[in-house]
Amino acid sequence: MVWSTIATFLRFSPIFVLFLLPFSVTFHVLLGDAPGLTNLLRRVLHTVVFLTGEFDYEANIASSQYTLTYIMFFLYLLVGTVFLMNLLVGLAVSDTNEAMERATKTRIGLEIDMILHVESCFPQSIRRLMARGDRSIKRNIGYTFGHFLKELTRWFGLTKNALRRQQTNRDPIPNPIFHDLSKRRKSSREEMQEKLNSLSYQFEALQEQIRSIQKATENISSIVTKERDS
Repeated sequence: MVWSTIATFLRFSPIFVLFLLPFSVTFHVLLGDAPGLTNLLRRVLHTVVFLTGEFDYEANIASSQYTLTYIMFFLYLLVGTVFLMNLLVGLAVSDTNEAMERATKTRIGLEIDMILHVESCFPQSIRRLMARGDRSIKRNIGYTFGHFLKELTRWFGLTKNALRRQQTNRDPIPNPIFHDLSKRRKSSREEMQEKLNSLSYQFEALQEQIRSIQKATENISSIVTKERDS
């Protein structure tokens, strides 16, 4: 999450500089700093510190005699402390859900690696005892009716063979999910068949056009040869 927030700030840093640099140069000129690159960089640092709330109003702003200084300071309060800082907080909070999802996936991956590492440290005999093997899962069809028939055998004394015949002869309970899938598969097959039929008709029409073009070219070639001979 920390690295995600840092990456978000780095993507936003060009806009951040575009807002802070004009205010830094303006304060450097209005507050009467000595000319030079060092003093300009110091004023840029002061402007960045202003964002934390350390304005030092009496030492920096109140001693100025220009009205424009107060106007620019008021604009800086609105743009810097209200707009930029709240925008940074919003960008950091917007990545929280995505960062939490990535952190959860990373945690699960680390847990799996740790479990595999711990299991690899055990001897092979212990790992065979701890192995649960594969488990096959089948579709649940008709077990409720089978249970009902088993209950009937207790009361009427039906044999096991009769119970098996009843279970094998009865129709399975249709599953709505598989029924829907079969309908979709059937409709898709019908659509594909219709498309194939339309393509075959179009192909036959193209063949007829090609044959007519061939006949026309043969007629034209025969006419041209007759004119040459004459």
